[in-house]
Amino acid sequence: MNNGSISDRFVWLGDNLLALEKDGVVFNYIADGNKNITQLIDMSSGSIANRYDYSPFGQLSKNTETVANVFKFSSEYAEKESGLVYYNYRYYNPTNGKWLSRDPVREHGGKNIYGFVANNSIDFVDVLGLAFTEEGKLCKSNNYRVSFDISEYLGKKARKIGIYALKLNISASFKNCCVICPNMKKGKKNSLNVSVSLIGELGSKEHDLWILKVRAGWYGRLSASGSIGKSYNSCKGSGADTGSVGFKAEVGLILEFIAELPKDIITLTAGARGGVSISGRLSASCSSAGCRYTVKTCIAANVRWWVQGKRSFGRKKSFNYFQEFSAVGCKNYTF
Repeated sequence: MNNGSISDRFVWLGDNLLALEKDGVVFNYIADGNKNITQLIDMSSGSIANRYDYSPFGQLSKNTETVANVFKFSSEYAEKESGLVYYNYRYYNPTNGKWLSRDPVREHGGKNIYGFVANNSIDFVDVLGLAFTEEGKLCKSNNYRVSFDISEYLGKKARKIGIYALKLNISASFKNCCVICPNMKKGKKNSLNVSVSLIGELGSKEHDLWILKVRAGWYGRLSASGSIGKSYNSCKGSGADTGSVGFKAEVGLILEFIAELPKDIITLTAGARGGVSISGRLSASCSSAGCRYTVKTCIAANVRWWVQGKRSFGRKKSFNYFQEFSAVGCKNYTF
């Protein structure tokens, strides 16, 4: 305020600082990837009015100002008199890289009550200042995935009987997050997800004609998948269950030629395929408020042709050319 009138106006987009209007002149803020203000641009002349550089913990290493500005490090309010930065919940001293007061969640934030997101602000964000850590992590995640390529186990015998791909995938993930409940007590959010999928491709057998293998006829693809999930929020004392099952079936025609010189010295493959596929998925999500179901169905057409080559002697070379056309239509139902 200046003599009862507003002298400075600030323009924000969410938590991003965009512009300053001072005495009728507009200045644009330029920030780096960490939201630190690095420049102030005078929009009337296009010149740089202010320029700032910072140490890793926010202390100004360069401060060139022709216009008074209170927003600098992290786009937060910097007090000119004390040099402190105000983060809405507590003050930060960029000179020694320390907070002046305790974490709002007290000891729930860890043994260091003057810390912030386990000293790892690159990976973690604490917008409300109410997240806490266990063993230095806000969330612990464990992911497991196992894949069995059944067709590879069967080898060339699989292609001889018309099995070109058969793979089983199993994955599981568990996530455990630490939170502070509205009553300021320690709480947890847990989630578990397990999914299983089986993907297979069948078709006409290969026919050997000396160095030429010919595959002409039909092909079919079938995949089925299912997943279940469970989550629990100790703050609310309730959780949610999710699940889904899906399938995809495709059938079409194929013509493929594979030419191989002895010992796979030169391999040339050319072919074309086209078909129609139908897929569907049913998803369910249930909580104390009830269940919600979603059904998605799709139909698609696909045409593809290709030429591939590989030379395995001298300077090894390979090329791969293909063209593909596809069209798909889907419809969703929720009830």
